[in-house]
Amino acid sequence: MRTLVHLSDLHFGRVNHVVAEALRHTVSDLRPDVLVVSGDFTQRARSWQFRAARAFLDSLPQPQLIVPGNHDVPLHNVFARFLTPLRNYRRHITDDVRPSYLDEEIALIGTDTTRSFTIGGGGIRKRELHRIRNLLKEIAPSVVRVLVAHHPFDEPHAGAAFGRARPGPESPLHHLRRHLSADDRQGLDRRGRRDVHPRGVVRGLSAPCAPRRTPSPARRVS
Repeated sequence: MRTLVHLSDLHFGRVNHVVAEALRHTVSDLRPDVLVVSGDFTQRARSWQFRAARAFLDSLPQPQLIVPGNHDVPLHNVFARFLTPLRNYRRHITDDVRPSYLDEEIALIGTDTTRSFTIGGGGIRKRELHRIRNLLKEIAPSVVRVLVAHHPFDEPHAGAAFGRARPGPESPLHHLRRHLSADDRQGLDRRGRRDVHPRGVVRGLSAPCAPRRTPSPARRVS
């Protein structure tokens, strides 16, 4: 059985350091096979915040699969937001914004859903959906497949409040369903909130270090 620990929305810059320290000990005690961190490492994408996040990551178990969130893109620096949105993220966290991990039991595929033209929401392009589909095709059916992104792909109720939900054929999840088993889809639809995967392969822990708003769903963009 694989143990997968999932962290998100650490938000260094407004993090509760007591919670962060307790979380560090908890994660280390769990001894996960893979640690997943799905974005929003910082509050405002400043270098000192990324350095703090990097130090925290270095204190956690390896291997790690990491993807960026919308808070990792500068908000007030318009020049950087549109021309070099992930420069500090790439410099301090990782240059790989579409990572993957594969062993005989579990496959993790990471994707970048950040977009410069939206503040809270996200999106995924057709070519990225094609890349993910091609990776899924190469994975044996017996392997549990986990897609890692900061933004949810299919939350009609939350999305309706933000005006960004794209259920049905416009949802990115719709384009990936046929490449995922029923059990994998169930886990993906619920964004990893099941503590035990239906096939009994993955155990998960999900914990933010700072209060967070529910991110807007990702949209498929051309």
